[in-house]
Amino acid sequence: NRVDSWFQNSGTFNQDIRTNNTPGFQWPTGSSRFAIFTSGLSIGCYYNGSIRQAAASYAGEYAPGYIDQNGVVKTDARFRIYKIKAGDNATTNPDYAAWGDMVPFGAPYVDTNNDGVYSPGVDIPGIKDAEQTLFLCMTDGFPERHAVGEGFGGGTAPINAEVHLTLWGYNTQGLEDLQFVNWVVINKSNTTWERTFFSVIVDPD
Repeated sequence: NRVDSWFQNSGTFNQDIRTNNTPGFQWPTGSSRFAIFTSGLSIGCYYNGSIRQAAASYAGEYAPGYIDQNGVVKTDARFRIYKIKAGDNATTNPDYAAWGDMVPFGAPYVDTNNDGVYSPGVDIPGIKDAEQTLFLCMTDGFPERHAVGEGFGGGTAPINAEVHLTLWGYNTQGLEDLQFVNWVVINKSNTTWERTFFSVIVDPD
C-alpha cells in the first residue's frame, strides 16, 4: 500500500535503526516524507508493591521469545519477525512455510476449512485479504533487555509479559494509507499486575 515502515524485534516500529536518529514511517511510499519517528507499546504497573515497566519507545525492552507454563523465559530460532505478502506460498517464502510454528503463540491465519486447527497447505497464514502481515512473539522477561533511559522510563525489573504483535496493511481503496497494529498482552508472571497502564508511544515527525 502507500505506507512504508520499519519494524524491530525489540517492540519498536516505525523507526529506521540502520542509522542513528532516523525516522521509519514514510508516507506516501517513495515521497521521502516521514510522518512518524518511532512507535511502541509500553506497560507500567505495580508488581509486588513496586513500580515496574516493559518499555518500547526508542530502543525497546522486549526480545523474541516466550514464557513457559513454569514461568521460565525461553527463546530459540523460531522466534523472529515473520513477514508474508499476498501471493506468497510455502515454496517462495520460508516464513509462510514456518507459520505454523507461531500459531500456538497467536499468529493469525485464515481457517479455510473451518476446523479450528491450523492446517499447513490448506489454511492461509496472515490476516484475511491483507496485502502484508507481520508477526512477532516477544517478551520483556529477559532482565538484560531492560535499560534505564529507554524513552520515557525503563530499567526496572521485568513484569514477565508475553506479547503477540501482529501488524498488517491492505492495498484496497480506502485502506491503502493505514497501518494496523494488534497487541495481545499476557501476564505470564505469578504476580497480579496492579494499577496497570498501557501506552502506545508515538513520536510524530
